[in-house]
Amino acid sequence: MGYLELAIAIIAEVLGTNFMKASMGFTKLTPSLITVFFYIVCFYALSLSLRTIDLGVAYATWGWCRNHFNNICSRILLEAKCKYSSNYWNCFNSYWGSNNQYVF
Repeated sequence: MGYLELAIAIIAEVLGTNFMKASMGFTKLTPSLITVFFYIVCFYALSLSLRTIDLGVAYATWGWCRNHFNNICSRILLEAKCKYSSNYWNCFNSYWGSNNQYVF
């Protein structure tokens, strides 16, 4: 059950982050309220997942997934360009750095 709650936290955080972009610096009411809602769901689900998952494992999984899902969503939905390359995988590799042993 802990990993299901962690997945809900990750999805809610990604949705909240993407709505934050749509809120234009919290100047638009509806996207701002949706952002706040998803962040409340995110941290509540993350806190529930910590009942069964170690903090380090949960936070590392949450952090890694939210970073990469936000990257994918911003490139697809918001048509954001990668700072370092036009190829997603090169952008992914630049995130991890060139000296990491787990570079794809």
